[in-house]
Amino acid sequence: MSVCKRIWTTRTGEIKEAWIVVYSHNGKRHIETFDRKKDADARQAQVRVNIKSGVHVAPSETPTVQQAAEQWLRAGELHQLERSTLVSYREHVSLHIIPFIGSVKLADLNAPQVRWFQDALHAAGRSGSTIRRVVRSLGSILTAKKENPAHLAKAPPTSPFFPLVCARFDAHQLGVSVTSA
Repeated sequence: MSVCKRIWTTRTGEIKEAWIVVYSHNGKRHIETFDRKKDADARQAQVRVNIKSGVHVAPSETPTVQQAAEQWLRAGELHQLERSTLVSYREHVSLHIIPFIGSVKLADLNAPQVRWFQDALHAAGRSGSTIRRVVRSLGSILTAKKENPAHLAKAPPTSPFFPLVCARFDAHQLGVSVTSA
């Protein structure tokens, strides 16, 4: 993994420069270009940590918002969400999310684009409550697509890790001193 300066001449004779991060992941070589060395160094550090923790996905390999939304809906069906919930999620995806930002890659989606998405929904005549619900669904799609296996593998409520009955503790067990007034 390295950060290098790249200098080239355009057809018009103008000399340009950029900083590139070059790394290999899963047997493939990846290159990302940045205007500033500071940005390239930050990306290199982020990629190094993500690769080490096993959660890195190269920007060229990330799915689009549409692909992630379809996968999110299938997961909802597999988890047997309520029929009415799935219907409203499908409407959010097909009527609002896919027409506006369905072709955007998840790696390219950022906060200004989400704000643009909200503004576009408002300009298209969607109500404030609809915009809030659609953006909440978009947030759920993005959360589900985080490449963090521990985040994706939530234990069901009946798991021994989520007991149905909470244990009661007294102040001594919790290490809290209680004084009476």
